[in-house]
Amino acid sequence: LEANLNLNFGPVNIVPAVFYQADIGGVGGQTRRNYLIEATVEAIPDKLFLTGRFELQDTAFVLNSPNNPRQANGTLVVGSVSYYLWPNVRVIAEYARTTGEGVGVNIGEDALSRALNNNIQDIFLALHFGF
Repeated sequence: LEANLNLNFGPVNIVPAVFYQADIGGVGGQTRRNYLIEATVEAIPDKLFLTGRFELQDTAFVLNSPNNPRQANGTLVVGSVSYYLWPNVRVIAEYARTTGEGVGVNIGEDALSRALNNNIQDIFLALHFGF
């Protein structure tokens, strides 16, 4: 189940959303809800766009499930700046921070594994071509 709104206020677009899943990971009776808000601001018409996104994942507890809240809850925070050089060609810089599900992977190096168990942060700079 998914519900979202697409709200436009001049150069600002806001999208709040809720997602609901049942029997996640094949575990009967286990549910998950995701709450999301994303905003995009067109700072310079057709040229400069600022985007922010926050998502919260909330997983219900089921005894002996591998998807329980301690492992499966999490957050996602993303911020980006896009500048269009020409139509369909842009430079983008993005920061993302993730906590929770999928980041507690043991890669065999204790210090790095401990860091991954808490969160992952990434910064990207890219040239993007769209066709």
